[in-house]
Amino acid sequence: MLSNALKFTHQGSVEFGYYLVAEKNELEFYVKDTGIGIKEEFINKIFGRFNKADDDKSKIYEGIGLGLAISKGLTDILGGKIRVESEHNVGSTFYFTIPYNPAENVKKTTETNTSSILIQNILVAEDEQFNFHFIEKIFINDNIKLIHAKNGQEAVDICKTQDFQLVLMDIKMPVMDGYSAAKIIKNFKPNLPIIGLSAYVLDDEKKQYQDVFDDYITKPFSNKILRKKVSLYLMQ
Repeated sequence: MLSNALKFTHQGSVEFGYYLVAEKNELEFYVKDTGIGIKEEFINKIFGRFNKADDDKSKIYEGIGLGLAISKGLTDILGGKIRVESEHNVGSTFYFTIPYNPAENVKKTTETNTSSILIQNILVAEDEQFNFHFIEKIFINDNIKLIHAKNGQEAVDICKTQDFQLVLMDIKMPVMDGYSAAKIIKNFKPNLPIIGLSAYVLDDEKKQYQDVFDDYITKPFSNKILRKKVSLYLMQ
């Protein structure tokens, strides 16, 4: 949301912040800009996949129209809502909420799906550092060691020198994509399970990927979904 605000605001300001909505027991965050705004007919479509804010003007901007769809997916996973108020050529304000859960009320819980087994090595091939840290956070209390590869070629090279029980492979990466890397890895480690990760894959592509990926997870995913998939393959 901040990236969009900066990209579409050529003069004026970008403001962001949050406040507590006590009666709803939630935090509401906002990103407000004085940018190009959104035409009224696009407002109800803006959070859909592959949709952009404008039919002509936005062609000069980079992006394929997935950022806000992913933002909505992440907000849904967190139990919140996302919305926008906008006026064309005046500016936009994007809002999203998450439940307010004060730290002093949080009881530390542990899941036994993976914590009851010996230390397992997982290779995470992911070019976005934030996404790797998200996965790292999910397994911070488990007996799991995560190794990070920033592209497909690194994943192949690391698999040649180290042993892993599982690979989480992002499909779209620089240098070498995840599908190509998975095919190479399967040639010298055919029994190593590889789970594909991607935010946008067509049904025909999913069928194609079945020959190398043992499973597939669509981004954005919840920690529950990822832990369930990982536990399934680590327990085999």
